[in-house]
Amino acid sequence: AAVMVFFAYIGFDAVCTVAEEVKEPRWILPYGILLSLLICSVIYVAVASAMTLMVPAHELDDTAPVAAAFDGQPHGHIIKIVVSGGATIGLTAGVIVSIMAQARIWFALARDGLVLEWFGRVHPTFQTPFNATCVTVFAACFMGGLVPFGVLADMISCGTLTALTLVCVALLVLRYGGPTGQLSFIIGYVVLATTAMYVPTPVNFVLGGGAASVGAGLMFIPDQSKNDGEDVFRVPFGPVLPCCGIAFNMYLMSFLASSWTWIGCWLLVGLASYFGYGMWNSRCQPEGQALRP
Repeated sequence: AAVMVFFAYIGFDAVCTVAEEVKEPRWILPYGILLSLLICSVIYVAVASAMTLMVPAHELDDTAPVAAAFDGQPHGHIIKIVVSGGATIGLTAGVIVSIMAQARIWFALARDGLVLEWFGRVHPTFQTPFNATCVTVFAACFMGGLVPFGVLADMISCGTLTALTLVCVALLVLRYGGPTGQLSFIIGYVVLATTAMYVPTPVNFVLGGGAASVGAGLMFIPDQSKNDGEDVFRVPFGPVLPCCGIAFNMYLMSFLASSWTWIGCWLLVGLASYFGYGMWNSRCQPEGQALRP
């Protein structure tokens, strides 16, 4: 159930892709994401509570539960039309936001030289990444028209969980990845926490306790990130919070085993693109230290 609910939270990270269009993004973006998550979570819980008070949960229609909850209610047919219309508008808005976010990701990658420069071309009139937007729309329509919704939803959830896991790992590497010994603590925690999910009890508890011990030890690792005195947002409770994020994300991914093959294929495509093109054309290398094939 948590994996299915997680699908409703996809899109909040899209706010990060418009960081260059926001004033003071170092403060506004983190708190904007957190507040929007809090507000939407309260709304989700309130709607779900109202629905289950109206109709038992096992009697709700999985395809359109909110509209089905008003069956047999006074003026229910009118409310169903309003609810269905609102759901259509909400889904359309969600798709547009996802397309906008993906297009700007292509734009940023092209600007850094990690993908073809063609993706980073800006429309002369609208001043938007036109080519990247067209490719994203075509890919979304192609996948949405041919792939069953259930499979597509699992793929999106698994892919997003994979991306968020890599974000947690990147945070640990950037902040605590100085000496090799400290990074080994992080890798050890991830291995222990992941293994603990799949090994039957009582070994499960032993490995889980070991992972918790390593996680507690991470609290004493000094922060290796540069602190130049700037007043910026910093992820709190590090490194415990990102380690917990990695463990929970991997746990949720264990319920989406059917999508691992597709995610693995996409990762291979991404790695091939990076090592075949991006690594040799990246503009992120310091001047004078460019990679050579």
